[in-house]
Amino acid sequence: MGCAWPRYTVITGPGQKDIAAALQLAVSTTENALRTLRYHGVIEARYRQFVVRDVDGLRHFAGV
Repeated sequence: MGCAWPRYTVITGPGQKDIAAALQLAVSTTENALRTLRYHGVIEARYRQFVVRDVDGLRHFAGV
């Protein structure tokens, strides 16, 4: 049996307030965007850490 490597990216450091400030957005706007991404299984949010579970899904939401 082969070993399947997890296909996810972990982003450590910034919190929601940090992201909002960097993008010059309201914290509520950032919270809503992250909530949508979590709902669709694109990311998992932890304390000061975001796990991107679906890079293609993230690209879809980004419009790339």
